[in-house]
Amino acid sequence: WETSGSCTAVSCGTFNFTNGNTTACGTSYADGAACAVHCNEGYSGRPSAMCTASGLWETSGSCTAVSCGTFNFTNGNTTACGTSYADGAACAVHCNEGYSGRPSATCTASGVWETSGSCTAVSCGTFNFTNGNTTACGTSYADGATCAV
Repeated sequence: WETSGSCTAVSCGTFNFTNGNTTACGTSYADGAACAVHCNEGYSGRPSAMCTASGLWETSGSCTAVSCGTFNFTNGNTTACGTSYADGAACAVHCNEGYSGRPSATCTASGVWETSGSCTAVSCGTFNFTNGNTTACGTSYADGATCAV
């Protein structure tokens, strides 16, 4: 008998997963190559990959961006808010009229908005009227403070 050539294992090559990383990946079908896929920080899912006899990686599942959802701020409004950790979601917060402060909000990898600061009512303080008395005075702009003199 005379032979020529040889049989080689089908190779799927290196596997790369979008928004995730892999461990324990073989590269050939003969290895029964399967990959453990772990999603990157700020992404979630349970993806998997397996090398097929045709030399292609077969995947199931995906890593999707963790979402913090819409952000609402008490006594303020937001601009330029993303909704997911992956897009670096941070909010510019502007206090409503009659309120002051420098609050901010950032979407965390766990899908929760983390806030710092607040919008507090601007205080007008106590009103004193020369040669008269005042009644029913509020003290903050937010409550529309007026005084009966």
